[in-house]
Amino acid sequence: MPRRLFIIFIAAVFCIAAVLSSCAKNDPGTQGEMTETAATSDVSSESTQNGSDLNESAGYAVSAETYVDEIGADDGGILVTIDISVPHVEGTGENEMNINDYYDNIYEKEINYAAIDLATLAQDAVTTSGGENFRPYYFASYYHVTRNDDLAFSVVRSTSEFTGGVSESERMAAETFFMSGGKAALSDIFKVGQDEYMKVITGKVREKIKKAPDDYFPNAAEDIENVYDTGDFYLTNDALVVFFNTYAIAPYTTGIVTVEIPYEEISEMLSLAF
Repeated sequence: MPRRLFIIFIAAVFCIAAVLSSCAKNDPGTQGEMTETAATSDVSSESTQNGSDLNESAGYAVSAETYVDEIGADDGGILVTIDISVPHVEGTGENEMNINDYYDNIYEKEINYAAIDLATLAQDAVTTSGGENFRPYYFASYYHVTRNDDLAFSVVRSTSEFTGGVSESERMAAETFFMSGGKAALSDIFKVGQDEYMKVITGKVREKIKKAPDDYFPNAAEDIENVYDTGDFYLTNDALVVFFNTYAIAPYTTGIVTVEIPYEEISEMLSLAF
């Protein structure tokens, strides 16, 4: 090969490599590390770490789908750290596919939010402040399986986010899927009407507030039904658990409020023998 053609060929190779490298760096879907690992089993139901402390013999085999990344700033520093995990259930049946589609959608939305929206906010903060005293933002999302048997698959998801200021924000979400099929609403857990089961839930929450009234807002006991999101519940092996995110009925110092209602106390109201 003539020397001139050889030089042109080498230059072309380096150009193509540079373009491919640039594309990979700018694509949030390829920049971070995506892994799938078996869920751990050494955490309690109150933990924010991924996993389950349940026997899966009668339920699903569950692994963690995880994305970890750091988004860099224009000046070479770190803008955002990202650590996101969602459950993935094994199997190819309709129920398994529906559950995985549900969490894959959450997974994609959280990655895009953290890698694009949050990174943009962080870069704006760096630009405005000149980078002085900037603390990298972060977004973390973990899950815990609270029930996994022949009746139900229930998952709690906890997110922590820092966008400047003094403290991080925390939020909890949860989903329950019946093994017979479908995502469960709170009304599906009961065979009685909403007025009847909400009376029980309200009563249990008021009992908890009464034990430590200073931990809650002054009108918390009266506002329960107005502020409670009926999607905020999950199942354990022993109880229905309802929860209120921070600022719903209590200040930041109290945090997320959870209230357990043992199945044995409401057995006659339940739609299944939980």
